Amino acid sequence: RSFGRRGNANKDRGGGTFRSLSWTMARNWSAAKQIHAMSSNLAAPRGAEATGLPSPIYIMSTVLVFVMWTLAAAIPCQERNGLGTHLPFPRQLSWAQPMISLQEKMAEEWKKKEKKGSVGLLEEMQKIEKVGQLLIDFAESFQFPGESERLEEIRGHVEELADICRKMDEGLEPLQLQIREVFHRLVRTRSEFLHVLDQAVKLSAPTV
Repeated sequence: RSFGRRGNANKDRGGGTFRSLSWTMARNWSAAKQIHAMSSNLAAPRGAEATGLPSPIYIMSTVLVFVMWTLAAAIPCQERNGLGTHLPFPRQLSWAQPMISLQEKMAEEWKKKEKKGSVGLLEEMQKIEKVGQLLIDFAESFQFPGESERLEEIRGHVEELADICRKMDEGLEPLQLQIREVFHRLVRTRSEFLHVLDQAVKLSAPTV
């Protein structure tokens, strides 16, 4: 769905037009809702909690939300309308400043790309859209026999598209594996944390 005919079709192509590249997601699943829900649950520790365990947990959760937001900005995903807005990161904390700066720059670039109906901020995705549109235009206007110079130009675009797809396959597959591993680690850590809390409650309970 990333590529479409030029002209009137482009007028209806907003950022939400580009669906997820994976067709296994539920139709009502929304990247924007997921990330906004994660960010709304971020609560900065106060008082004594700021120097205890809640502080590193909050930092890790904030970084996780930022990474999810970055992936949604870089790669087309289902229903990401409204994600161009800034996330509520704590400006008063020094460790958050580089992250806030990156997000502001990416958000501005995102707004520019959304107006043009771009597929995402990832450079390779933009190149695929551009080259793919050129090939579609050529196929729609092609008349046999084609001009040799034009055919040679199209052959170069096809090779360029194949090279971009190869690079994306080589780059995104390791990223997918890393994200999956991080997800499994988070699940295991949460289970272990809940187990520790459960044991602490049992040990602190008065004996009858």
